[in-house]
Amino acid sequence: MSRNLKVALVLLAAASGATDALSFLGLGQTFTAVVTGNLVLLGVAVAQGSLARVLRNVVVVPVYASGLAAASLILRHLEAAEGEPRREVAWPRAVTWVFVAEVASELGLAAGWWMARGQPSASGMLPLIVLSALSMGLQSGAVQRLGVSGLSTTYFTGTLTYIVTRLVAGDRRPVLGVQGISIAAMVSGALLAAVLVGRVPLATGFLPLALVGTAAGIGARPARPRA
Repeated sequence: MSRNLKVALVLLAAASGATDALSFLGLGQTFTAVVTGNLVLLGVAVAQGSLARVLRNVVVVPVYASGLAAASLILRHLEAAEGEPRREVAWPRAVTWVFVAEVASELGLAAGWWMARGQPSASGMLPLIVLSALSMGLQSGAVQRLGVSGLSTTYFTGTLTYIVTRLVAGDRRPVLGVQGISIAAMVSGALLAAVLVGRVPLATGFLPLALVGTAAGIGARPARPRA
């Protein structure tokens, strides 16, 4: 695995943590990265009779799935014509185009967040939730295509399972490898977003955009030749 790919994956994990913190604290207690958490929140919302929260939690899952489907379609269409990826870049050009689509979604989210002055109304939350969930679905599809063992940058139960099972088997590399560092990055991204929501709310919407955009740029950039 190239250094560029490792750095890009860690940044994407941080973006996932930042996105979930933003969506939970600022978009009506939803999760747009770890989307299965919304199924639990949906049950809670139904039990409490909150129709607005029910709607928000219901919307996330199909929108996220739409992002996954869009990523698969982009990859299938472009990879057929692209052939083998160049070895000096972290991932195929088709994956870069998926991240271009994700950056566009993140840009829309950041713009909407800015227009809402960092405090979107109940009616204004829904389109931002859609953009955020679509972005995370696109990211999941792209990272899945990369096929890194035990790693997804939007949900980490599988990553934690991979690390623990490898530790039991006597392999300590995942702890300090991209898997372990990605979990730490996810927590760090969530922490930074939570601080920004409380202290500089206008800037919070731009954090996932900056992280994803940087990751996409690094992944598409040719690696430096080894000395």
